[in-house]
Amino acid sequence: MHAYLAEHFCLLSPVGMVLILVWSFPVRAETPCSKELKSSSPRAYQWRGDYCEGSCSEDVSGEWLELVSMTRWSSHLLPHESIELADLPLSWALPPLTKRLQLSLRSLDPFVCYRLDAELPAEAESFVWHIDLAVALGLVEKTPNGFADIGFLLEATLENGEKVVVPVKIGPRPEALEMKIQPGFALSSLEWYLGPRDSPPTAESKRSGNASGRFFPADEPVALELECGQKGWSRLEVSATTYRPPNRPVTRGYDVYLDCSAAP
Repeated sequence: MHAYLAEHFCLLSPVGMVLILVWSFPVRAETPCSKELKSSSPRAYQWRGDYCEGSCSEDVSGEWLELVSMTRWSSHLLPHESIELADLPLSWALPPLTKRLQLSLRSLDPFVCYRLDAELPAEAESFVWHIDLAVALGLVEKTPNGFADIGFLLEATLENGEKVVVPVKIGPRPEALEMKIQPGFALSSLEWYLGPRDSPPTAESKRSGNASGRFFPADEPVALELECGQKGWSRLEVSATTYRPPNRPVTRGYDVYLDCSAAP
């Protein structure tokens, strides 16, 4: 009894004992909402029950070279057809031993800041994106390329702590594999490699994005089509050189889990 009183009450005076009842309240688990995004808009980025979504004042990357989207699109799904449905189903091939999934959608339009962040169960294989807010912000248009201003990125954390990028499938029969890279600074060159994890890239296995001698402006996403040649674990490496002296080389690497089969 004395141990119980010592844990739950406090003696404040030698004359008498003041009993203070300690209440405990349930604490909501940490949400996946980014604390760096702020907005005063009615459509502001905030927790919406199952995920965080909304407009923001500014989404500053600060990365020299950032992978902002990896998808498999279906030619059977035109964006203007899905506008009327107000929902866009997303799916993916679940890597073995997945512990956690983090899905992020973001605006690639430099004049519109929009984000969606969802922390999904380890066994989740799909997500339904309600596109009404993105439509209201002007990010989704009734054109065949109407989702070009949205980046889709799914990251799986495995039981051993390893992080793997998983392409997001869009449409009933996904075909083309596409990634989008966003440079934080202007680039004079851009190369990439996608292949087996245990085989380091060679000069012959890399592909170049500037065969015509073009340069890549800062903060302007670059869409690159990839060859989905194998199923399972792969390694993606992206290399670039900054446009202005001292022409700094930059390399980013990602482990990727691919499923190149088309859905029936």
